[in-house]
Amino acid sequence: LLDGLLDHPKALVVDQVLTKLEALLAEGKLVKKPKSLEQRLKSVELLSMDDEQKARAKALREKL
Repeated sequence: LLDGLLDHPKALVVDQVLTKLEALLAEGKLVKKPKSLEQRLKSVELLSMDDEQKARAKALREKL
């Protein structure tokens, strides 16, 4: 569900999803990763207008 929201048109929603994914990863709860998660994070890196979101998406993708 969360990976699908990475394509949301509102930056605030994408920011909230990134925050949740970062928390899940830090807690070790991001065990079953959807196959599309890495690709959607890459999309945020390429298409986001927010440099901070791009950096957060890249960092998350590299940790997966």
